[in-house]
Amino acid sequence: MLSIVIPVYNGEKYIEETLKYIQASTYQDYEIILVNDGSKDRSESIISQLAKGDSRIKYYSKENGGIVSARNYGMERASGKFICFVDQDDIVKPQMFELLIADLEQNQADFAQGGVSQAVEEEKIVAKEFPTVLKRGTEEYKNSFGALIIRGTAIAAVNKVDCNIWNKIYRLEFLKENSMKFQKFLDYEDDWLFVIDAMKYAKAVTIRKQVVYIWRTNEESESRNRIKYDKYLENFYEKHCGLRRFLLEALNFTGVEKNLYNVFEGELQKETLLWGLSNETGRGIKGRTVSQSTEIMKNIVKQERIFGINQGMLGRPLPISVYGHCGIKKAYYVFRDVFLTFLLLNHMEKLAVILNKNLLHGRWHN
Repeated sequence: MLSIVIPVYNGEKYIEETLKYIQASTYQDYEIILVNDGSKDRSESIISQLAKGDSRIKYYSKENGGIVSARNYGMERASGKFICFVDQDDIVKPQMFELLIADLEQNQADFAQGGVSQAVEEEKIVAKEFPTVLKRGTEEYKNSFGALIIRGTAIAAVNKVDCNIWNKIYRLEFLKENSMKFQKFLDYEDDWLFVIDAMKYAKAVTIRKQVVYIWRTNEESESRNRIKYDKYLENFYEKHCGLRRFLLEALNFTGVEKNLYNVFEGELQKETLLWGLSNETGRGIKGRTVSQSTEIMKNIVKQERIFGINQGMLGRPLPISVYGHCGIKKAYYVFRDVFLTFLLLNHMEKLAVILNKNLLHGRWHN
């Protein structure tokens, strides 16, 4: 049996449609675990009504704690042999469960991945196409793992495990044996961290390139609004240091070359400085004076000096700030990153705060 965990928060617009796509699946041996995470709209009444019509729907309600807590809550109550995580506003293709479970069984894999699209209309999945199998200990596995951690940089991997949680099916026993849970250091990236952990423990992974899952962009979702309004994060520096340790430990686990490890370490240090600056100068932040933000940035730089300044970080762009741009836009973003990092490292924190708050408006974290 497959356990399908769906966190719900103010999901009245799409949740019924999402469930209808699941119910139209070619694989019918499943349970749907809906976790209402303190919704303030009509989600609860809609879900309660839907559960009456399908005994496979299990409905739970809890106080709002965010998507990480909702996913963990659902996973603790799963009883299937397999488990997957679906977002409340997305679309599952009819053959997704059938194909990915077959991939798991036939290849003795710990989790299976399919393709993702944002287009609702896609070509029909061809079942006879065979997945790629990545086995622990192979160069291909190592490269895919490294590329997952160092997103947008130099590791070449033909078959990549992506950072999405919802286009994958896992063996539930595999997750339990390795005490896997969703975690967050900041207020996002829990999907990515979970997949990194899964790669760390998995003996084999399968990858299908055919689209099995439709990711629907919902402008009203929490993540989209966080981007829009530059959400301020309390205790940002401590949280980011935790994220950095997690990523470096995972990368070290892959056995990546020392030079590439150092490059990534430098990128993460630049990220620490610039994301900290973003956290203090975002356009959605009120109540913090320039002097207060300057003191906070001075403390971050001081702590990073104790950590040890990576000398190469001024010469490399920060991938997350470039956002796939090229030409003049990319050149500007690279210049801005290097310029602000230079100011922070040369005792001009106040100038960096003023420029980013009033002119440059650099935002590197959600």
